[in-house]
Amino acid sequence: MFETVINIYETLLCTFFLYSLSVTHKEHSIIKTCVFVLVQFTFISIVNIYSPSEQYLDVIEMLFSWIYLNSISYDSKIKNLMFAILVEFSIALMNMIIVYSLSFLLYRQISFLPLMEEWRIPVVIFVQAVHTLVFWLIARAFRKTDLHLTNREYLLAAGLLVIGNALCESVDGIMFDADHLSIYMIIALYLIILLNIVVFLLFTSISKHTLQVEKQTLKLQELEQQGNSLEKLLAVQKEMFSLRHDMKHLVTYLKKDTVNKEIAETIRKYENFNDELVPIVTLVPAFNNVINIKREEAIQKGISFVSIVNITKDPNIEESDAYLLLSNLLDNAIQHIGMEKNIRLTMNTQANFLRVSVVNSVDRQVLDEDGNMIRFNDKKSHGYGIGTIKEIVKKYDGIFEFRQIGFDLEAQFVIEIRD
Repeated sequence: MFETVINIYETLLCTFFLYSLSVTHKEHSIIKTCVFVLVQFTFISIVNIYSPSEQYLDVIEMLFSWIYLNSISYDSKIKNLMFAILVEFSIALMNMIIVYSLSFLLYRQISFLPLMEEWRIPVVIFVQAVHTLVFWLIARAFRKTDLHLTNREYLLAAGLLVIGNALCESVDGIMFDADHLSIYMIIALYLIILLNIVVFLLFTSISKHTLQVEKQTLKLQELEQQGNSLEKLLAVQKEMFSLRHDMKHLVTYLKKDTVNKEIAETIRKYENFNDELVPIVTLVPAFNNVINIKREEAIQKGISFVSIVNITKDPNIEESDAYLLLSNLLDNAIQHIGMEKNIRLTMNTQANFLRVSVVNSVDRQVLDEDGNMIRFNDKKSHGYGIGTIKEIVKKYDGIFEFRQIGFDLEAQFVIEIRD
């Protein structure tokens, strides 16, 4: 009876921990969670009754946890893998620390069997209490920090946890398996070396990623400042545009008087003003700012900029993501424009999808047969901000692709509009 209660509690605890680590949840997550609890508890109970060994129990539980997270979470599969391994590593590390500490306090030596024979129920209850507290602290820390790593960094973190788990097993072997002491010590030594290598690679990658994020933050601040200035300009221009209709008939009448030079000069200035660009306004303020700023930048560089915008539904994209997506696409087109100097921006919403396409002229083939970007050694090489675009599009479960037709290169992404 006691074993059953503990199995139920531990299953619920691990499930709640996994659910808490997942910030965004898919439909029917509660139903999937109930199924996972039932499967996990049944599996643990069967293992405890019929299996004399729990050698592969951790691996199977990690697999179950990974499948469960993929079924309820929008996070990447690699991130979910790290979370699944984190559960087993946390349990292994906590169990080792608690058992060793209690054993030493009670017997002045590390001895597992006497501790479990004499204090089994209190120790198990205490262990579950510690698990609850630590899992709550870990989940709270993850949700508070809003951790954003690349898939490579999540993979390195998962490897770090696997090595840590193997180290715990090696330490147990050193403490309780005297017949194979030397083997466990050598394994532990190599694991420590490997641990240091993975830690170095992880922190190096995180530092580069952090530097990239800081650059993006500065870029966002610059765009926001430009956007604020643009909003003031838009307000002034709206007032000016409202005067055009009133002036139209007056100018038509004044054109009859071509002798007066002052009138002729006034008409010329009016017609020039009438040819000025009308600011683009959509349902997404971040898109408005980026399009108008980048269009002005392109025109100043002698680039023909044509935009076809038809956004009839708010795509519900975070403002920072909207800035980075569109600004990186247009920056890439402006920085690597061909001799024809043409850019065509198409944005539209259809059903529950947002489609954005940027086509710019190029002077050579920039995609290989598989549609991947060809890397050139000169400064005209494409790829400006492509990594950032891919990460954001993936965040919204979208699709991003390049295609080249003749001397036109199209960068396009499609994302689903979430309610």
